[in-house]
Amino acid sequence: MRFAFGRFELDADRFELRRGGELVAIQPKVLELVLYLIRNRGRAVGAEELFRAVWPETVVTKSSLARAVSLARSALDGEGDGPPSIATVPRRGYRFEAEVDSDSAEVEDPSRRYVGRASTLTRVQAALDAALSGHGRILLLVGEAGIGKTRTAELLCDRARLACAEVAAIWGLAVDAPTYWSWTCILRRLVEVDPRAWASLPRPQRRALASLLSDESVEKDVQLPSSPTETARFALFDAVQSLLVRVAHTRPLLIVLDDLHAADAESIALMEYVGRSLASLPIAIVATAREADVAPAPQQLRALERLLRLGCLERWPLTGLHDEDLNEFVARRLGRDPAPELVAALERQTGGNPLLLGESLRSLEARDLLDASRARSEWESLLPRGIEHLLRPKLRPLEPAVLETLALASAIGLEIDRKLLSDCSAERPGLRLELDALLAAGLLSAGAGTGRLRFTHGLVREAIYDELVPAGAARRALHARVFAALEASSEGGAAALGDPLGEAARHACEAVPLVDPERAAGLAGAAAEQAARLHDYEGAAARYVRALAVLPPPTATSRALHAALQLGLADAQARSLGLERARPTFLAAADAARSSGQAELLARAALGLAQRPNSTGQEDPEVSALLDESLCALPERAEALRIRVTSRLAAELRYSERARSVALADAALAAARRLADPMVLAETLEDCTFLQWSPSDPAAWISLNAEVAKFARMANDLDLAISGHKGCVSGSLERGDFARVEREVRACERIAREVPTPYARWWCAVLQASRALIEGELEIADGLVVESLRIAERVDSPEVAIELQAQIVYLRTEQARSAEIEAAAREQVRRYPKQPTWRAAFARILVAGGQLAEARAVIAPLVAQRFEAIPIDRGWLATHALAAEVVAAVADVEAAEQLAAHLAPYAGRSIVLGSAIYYGPVEYFLGLLAATRAQYDEAVAHFEVALAEARRAGARVFFARNRLAWARVLLDRNGKGDRARAAGFVRDVLEEADARGLHAVAAEGRELALALWRPEPTQEPRRRRRAAKIIER
Repeated sequence: MRFAFGRFELDADRFELRRGGELVAIQPKVLELVLYLIRNRGRAVGAEELFRAVWPETVVTKSSLARAVSLARSALDGEGDGPPSIATVPRRGYRFEAEVDSDSAEVEDPSRRYVGRASTLTRVQAALDAALSGHGRILLLVGEAGIGKTRTAELLCDRARLACAEVAAIWGLAVDAPTYWSWTCILRRLVEVDPRAWASLPRPQRRALASLLSDESVEKDVQLPSSPTETARFALFDAVQSLLVRVAHTRPLLIVLDDLHAADAESIALMEYVGRSLASLPIAIVATAREADVAPAPQQLRALERLLRLGCLERWPLTGLHDEDLNEFVARRLGRDPAPELVAALERQTGGNPLLLGESLRSLEARDLLDASRARSEWESLLPRGIEHLLRPKLRPLEPAVLETLALASAIGLEIDRKLLSDCSAERPGLRLELDALLAAGLLSAGAGTGRLRFTHGLVREAIYDELVPAGAARRALHARVFAALEASSEGGAAALGDPLGEAARHACEAVPLVDPERAAGLAGAAAEQAARLHDYEGAAARYVRALAVLPPPTATSRALHAALQLGLADAQARSLGLERARPTFLAAADAARSSGQAELLARAALGLAQRPNSTGQEDPEVSALLDESLCALPERAEALRIRVTSRLAAELRYSERARSVALADAALAAARRLADPMVLAETLEDCTFLQWSPSDPAAWISLNAEVAKFARMANDLDLAISGHKGCVSGSLERGDFARVEREVRACERIAREVPTPYARWWCAVLQASRALIEGELEIADGLVVESLRIAERVDSPEVAIELQAQIVYLRTEQARSAEIEAAAREQVRRYPKQPTWRAAFARILVAGGQLAEARAVIAPLVAQRFEAIPIDRGWLATHALAAEVVAAVADVEAAEQLAAHLAPYAGRSIVLGSAIYYGPVEYFLGLLAATRAQYDEAVAHFEVALAEARRAGARVFFARNRLAWARVLLDRNGKGDRARAAGFVRDVLEEADARGLHAVAAEGRELALALWRPEPTQEPRRRRRAAKIIER
């Protein structure tokens, strides 16, 4: 939380006071006093309250309080003639008078909460508790600047105070501080709070400590040691240890040494000495230190090495916030859930460093940029502007030549090749000394290999770049120098650091017009292609955007380049953002290709727009028209493209022109096999899966998809490989080959780890949810479906929407929450009237809600066509299964006969909704249809087989449903022993349904239980009487 008053800003989170952006030197307790008065402004705060709040468990006199108030006034008001910021209220205390603006709610500021690292904090606190209880130890918190070491130490101080421990801390340490300065501050504090411990020391030990406590704490008759001999050094160390032991005899002791990396070697050696005797003492020493971004002197390094070898030392590395922790940090700072793109940009730019995160968010907030919706690359371009004030103190002492070198380094990038820097500097003789100065200042550090340097953080590099390399001619000239040096290096055969093509493209684009725009755009396009080949689609999109930005308006010579770049951008956007978001870019690319007479580019734009054939039951006229146009325009020599356009057009026309669709697909697949290009063959095979599948031969379907996965892998199209594997999942579920299902799911998960595109991650979430549904773990499945919905926000295509909605329909129906999705399902039927699966699914939802009359009306169009109009595609079996449930519920005997005739040839199969939702054995649905036709013995036979299949699948929902359906048949048949057996089924189902939260199954089970115990006046089947009542209505 921040408080602003006058020219001051007090940051309570970081415990800093600034005037006009500059840090104000102020004692910690004085600053704590100011903070407490600000938080309680508007009232007078008495001395006793201040003693308790600012100096807990410490005896402080009113004169000491008056001195602290005087120091606070001096820091806030200086020599000003105006009214004091802190007023004295006679006989009441002190009141903060200045007008204060705060950035959030008062004491309840949620950003003060320690975010992330909950497990680490718990374990560190446990270590602290053990130390304070008599098992002393050193807790070393390490990490980069701003990572949260000091904040963690502060929390440990709070915990120690709650344990009634004495806390002595030194926060921050100047690089040029006197030897032992941190220990001097600690010891002065202890002598002040426990003068008896000091007085109990033998006189020689007090004399040894006199060199550190050379102020009013030392008696006038204690002489300072005359020379720093080894004996004196040992005596000093021993005296310090003795004082600590005496203080710890009265209460536990916590010592905090902040910024140990800046301490001198002797201070570190003293810490090592004390540490050797901690094992049986109630003393904890918490130290914070940076490791990677500091270069200790040889003595410091040796002292640190010895310290780290101590058995009582525990090293606790702190790293950046990621995933949920990062999201929570940003959410608490913003007071709302952040956009995923903002969080991703912050993570990429700051590495999750809390200090840099806070500064970045402040920068965005100060410029009113937080409310808009932006892509990650846009957020990244806005981020590096909130940290300059942290760097300026480091830049001020540097000489102009050093700053010039730093500016050049920042223009080169995050990592710097010394040779490239030297080439750009015309091999200036003083370059080595200038780099040494930058290393000493902590602005640069040694890189990953010989001859390499790097900035300590990406955000630091950006801030220095903005500060030292202002936009305009000077910046363009600087990048032109770097580009020329990279070109010379490339011509000479030398390898520049990192990504040579990408770096050359970046510098060339920044240098335009000093570098030819078309040349710069071409380089950026090549760099984008390189990034896309490595699956960095977001990086590729950013480079394509940069390339298009530097191009002037298209001319006769640049139209083809413009079209190619536009098409590349569209493809990168489709892979990183989803097809629907890339659609306008694909159409723009098609226009550019058409205007430049580039038939092949037009075909590629059409294929990109038709990237995945839709499963909506309706043709997309815009897509099929563009494919047709490009097929006509393509020359015969472009064989691969013609095959691809042909097969994709076949897939698009499968609903509207079936005969032409099949002919096109056959021709395309034959040509693709002759061509034997893995990518062409994989994509053509995938197109064929959309129209050549038959429910009678799932083995052929699996083989077809296995080929898709195989050739897609060979072509390195991992999203397409995912598609092939999930097709194998569908076929294996239909065949009941659950071992292969698991193998294919694992294959998908491996691919998602290799290239975590939104599509791949989404499919993995869908498959995990499907596994939970099979096992009847509805609560777990619910969470996974929600997670898949979150991921699917970036996979905007009809395929995704249908898969997700199908999963939700199944889940909500089994949770007895079908009313929640009724409106959405009704809308799906309206949007896709030719999609029979949605019609059957909606009718099933109505059945679940008890709306049998409307369910009969919804399914009527399919019944009227005798179910003959259902396309032979992925929805064929599922549509029949859903329709069977509806027909059974409304007791339509004629429709049941038709459906049974359709399903009977597939009695050994299982039903799959969408691509991966197991929906029970076909035998189960044949049993429902037989029961509807009053063929009870036949129904029992079907249910017996279905029960075994459901048990083998581990499908608890359908295992339960099968037993309920069997119990109904037994009740309706009412033969000898049928009621008793039915009662056993119902009892077992209810027990499992209640235990697992299968609410819909439980409700149906209870209804059946009531029927079981109700006397039957006649042998007329109960289901027929219910059907008769429905018909009468």
